[in-house]
Amino acid sequence: MSKYQFRLGSSLRASIRIGLWAAAAMTSSAVFAQGITGGVYGNLPTGKGVVAEVINPATGYDSTVRADANGHFSVTGLMPGQYVVKLMRDGNVVDQRSVVVVAGSNSAAIFAASAGENVKNLNSVTVTASQPPVNAIDVTTSEQVQTWNATDVNRLPLLNADLLNVASMQSNVTSITSSHGAAPQFNGASGTENRYFINEFNMTDMQQGAAPDKIPNEAFANISTVDGGMDAKYGSAMGGVVAGTIKQGSNDFKAGVDLQFTPPTGGLNENGKNTYNVNGSLVSANQLDHWSPSLLQDYWVSGPIVKDKVFFYLLGEVEPNNYGQGVQGSTPTTTYNGQYETLSENRNKQLLGNFTWDIATGHTLNVFFDRQLNNFTSSQYPLATPYDPSSAASSLQNWSGNAWRSRMLVANYHGQITDNFSVSAMVGTSQQDFYQYPQYGINVPYVQSVNPDNPNDTKTLSNGASSNYFLRYRMMGSRIDFTWDVTDNHEITFGGEQYSPTMAQSNIPNPNTWTYSYCSTALGPNEACSINGQTINPLTGKAFAPGTTYVTESYAPRVYYNSSPTYGFYLADSWHFADNWTAYIGGRYDNYAMTDNINVKMYSKGNATPRLGVAWDVHGDSSLKIGATAGEYSEGIPLYFNAYGGTPGQGYISTKTTYIYSGVGGGSVPTGLTQVGAVQGAAGAGLHYLTAGQFISTSAQNAKLKQFSVYAQQKIGDNWVAGATLFTSELTGLPNIDSNTQQLQSYLTSKGYPNAVLLGQYLITPGKDITIPVQLNGANSPLTEFTFPNSYIGYPSLRRRIYQLDLTMDHAYSDSEPYYLSASYTWRHEFGNTDGTTSYASYQGTQGVANTGATAYDGGLSAAGFLQGAGGNLADDIPSTFKVFGYYKFAHQDNFLRGLRVGGALTYYAGGPVNCLSVYPANGTGAVGSNQTGNANAYYCNTLQNALNGNPVSSTILYTRGSYARLPSTKQVDLDIGYDWALGKNAFSLDLKVLNLFNSQTVTSYINQMTNGNGQFNANFMQPGTFQAGRTGQLVFRWQYD
Repeated sequence: MSKYQFRLGSSLRASIRIGLWAAAAMTSSAVFAQGITGGVYGNLPTGKGVVAEVINPATGYDSTVRADANGHFSVTGLMPGQYVVKLMRDGNVVDQRSVVVVAGSNSAAIFAASAGENVKNLNSVTVTASQPPVNAIDVTTSEQVQTWNATDVNRLPLLNADLLNVASMQSNVTSITSSHGAAPQFNGASGTENRYFINEFNMTDMQQGAAPDKIPNEAFANISTVDGGMDAKYGSAMGGVVAGTIKQGSNDFKAGVDLQFTPPTGGLNENGKNTYNVNGSLVSANQLDHWSPSLLQDYWVSGPIVKDKVFFYLLGEVEPNNYGQGVQGSTPTTTYNGQYETLSENRNKQLLGNFTWDIATGHTLNVFFDRQLNNFTSSQYPLATPYDPSSAASSLQNWSGNAWRSRMLVANYHGQITDNFSVSAMVGTSQQDFYQYPQYGINVPYVQSVNPDNPNDTKTLSNGASSNYFLRYRMMGSRIDFTWDVTDNHEITFGGEQYSPTMAQSNIPNPNTWTYSYCSTALGPNEACSINGQTINPLTGKAFAPGTTYVTESYAPRVYYNSSPTYGFYLADSWHFADNWTAYIGGRYDNYAMTDNINVKMYSKGNATPRLGVAWDVHGDSSLKIGATAGEYSEGIPLYFNAYGGTPGQGYISTKTTYIYSGVGGGSVPTGLTQVGAVQGAAGAGLHYLTAGQFISTSAQNAKLKQFSVYAQQKIGDNWVAGATLFTSELTGLPNIDSNTQQLQSYLTSKGYPNAVLLGQYLITPGKDITIPVQLNGANSPLTEFTFPNSYIGYPSLRRRIYQLDLTMDHAYSDSEPYYLSASYTWRHEFGNTDGTTSYASYQGTQGVANTGATAYDGGLSAAGFLQGAGGNLADDIPSTFKVFGYYKFAHQDNFLRGLRVGGALTYYAGGPVNCLSVYPANGTGAVGSNQTGNANAYYCNTLQNALNGNPVSSTILYTRGSYARLPSTKQVDLDIGYDWALGKNAFSLDLKVLNLFNSQTVTSYINQMTNGNGQFNANFMQPGTFQAGRTGQLVFRWQYD
């Protein structure tokens, strides 16, 4: 059978002779897990005139293929759907198999060696195939791909299912209401290390590496994830890849309506818990929130434009009231704080379409477009009594609104040029525009008063706009791939891609932006007072009196246009080196660049990353697959880093200046100002824009991830698949902005350059020497490259290490076994001194994820002192996670119960680690500069008793990362009860979905900063920051005409 000398036992050889093509199918049926097409592969018996005919009755697709020298066949570039594969001998049907082709993977069609010798009348193509399980065994690749189809997703307890919550159904993906934000975290990576694709186009929001705009769940044919062992076609994804494929039309005219009703606040829409500070003062009045009812409406139609050739799918979505699904997210209709009753309204409209042209057999063109309109408004009514709804005034005091416009266009081509050479190509673009329209402009002062012990007790004293803001973000990309079956045992894939995200942003700040505050007296009326790192009043020369008031002026102008263009090439060989064995050997080169704020390139560095894999189809029949993968992955720098290139003539500016004052003038603007302490942040520099690489150290590099996994998948019966994976990864080389210029200045002085001028903050790779241009002899001297040794700077290298075990068990729905189940368990240990491109180390309760490296600035990495004690258990060090999703349909009943479905989900997370953070105990001494006085990212916490006695910061006690405490475990039960029925060609379904059935509202994060911005005890320390989301229900009605 094989020309290889490799031999197996006789029973296994017999199994192979009647089985399918093992992993050797990879040599002529490669697919792209992000792709919109799939494939069929299998074996054919030997003999003259034996061929396979592949048919899709819904589209008229019909293709005949012969086996190669090893008896294997494959057909790629197939649009998703149900296919019939006929085994033909001399023009007669001998046997047939019905298979479901899904995007991004291959489906097996297995024929026995003596297939169909006595089979008659097999020309019918009405056989219904079973859907593959989530973790289907695909021996054509060493990757592990999870795929969910639209039918299963609709029957599970998911609300407004999208790329994020579908991808989060596996236990190796962390996704829980917490300080970690909305993005799922794959295999312990941070949420901004993922990449999201729609019809092969990378629609990740590269401003911050964030999740993209929402696509209606009704539009998805299937959603796939790849979260380890990705091949060379994948570029900048150090976390997971999530790919959605849009539904396509066929020869059958279809139409439908989806109505998703969410009730108002009540038993099926529970509010979260209130939060309080250490003195029992109300901080967040979540129990007062009110959600108005919402009706999300999807209307769709599909069918042929030209039979067997051109098809269309169109969907319109309308959300006329509160629950917006655009980038702005969901906000309660009515909220209350210490000053206002706020009424919010969020409206969303969306239209998308997908057009498919079967140009000829093996040649397909697909064009997808999407357009979204989102409008958000906020109206504020003053409260006579804080948090008292009955005291709200009837007259409007403040109003604001914003608008978000999003557009996308993607075209895909797949062509089978010859029997052994194919090409696929993609070109796409997306654009987002954001506008603000406040009630008052920047000519009116923007003045607020904050309570240092209650972040939500913020009062507006003058309601001018904080800034005039406009944003336009655009992503353009293209990709082309070639597949060449050099021999029956070697498949060469090669290709390239390029993406160019650009951002135009204008932020003209209000020249009168002021915030009043005072020294906390949460520990008593005599609590010592510190203002901006100072304890002595510069006017009196005496200590600040307890409770002293002060004011802060903020200034952060932005006017720029920049981009982060990337391009990459890859080359790989899928090598069938022995019976049932396939090796994958590949690599890619990626170049990541960034431009400054006048779009001049200031950074360009490349990485070559290898990818290796091996797959063994143990029995030659796709029943047991064992494999391993190893590879490196790199990631570029998101657009917001580019802002540090500065605005021409002034460099990057984002400052806060603190004053004491003697009076208050018109518009609540302070008068009689006396500055206290140093200016915080970055003040810019006049020469910053002159040189392209001026603010970037020559040693800066792209982040890199090394990854290894070994796994096994076992088929059990007809519809069960069990799996186990051992996984490990290590992240190194993460870049960040070094804000500790005082330390650099001190080193220059020690080397004989007391008048040296630094140009601002610098992009570096912590742990490496810093080489930057400096004006060594004053402002008029030339720039000279100067190296600051890391032995002086003191940064440790940034690392993240993960060890993980995954166990899965999946059952696919079928007519004979009408139930679906996907169960998974993950054990993980994660440690190091960085969470990745997004840091979850700090949470203050007001901004979700506290420090985001993807937006250019992780305050915990901005000075070496903040990394003392930073090594330890990381935020996603969750020892055990267990998830089960499933449903059962009473399809075998002959009465009313036949249409009944009961589904549910069980989710369990063991508690993650909790940090304790404070200001650095010796600000301004070099380890942490005086321009970071209020940066509470140090691990020098005192004991709680000492903190309550007024001494929250210790110079000797380090609570290393993750060692302060553990969160409680989180458990949740979800429910879906549905009923399906039909009337002629009309199919109907009604589902009641309830998330968090028992309304468990466990604490999912604590306020972990022991000090406030002035170094005093934080009255909110270790108070709950977020809770598990409360019970939420939804009634979903679907009608489809077919």
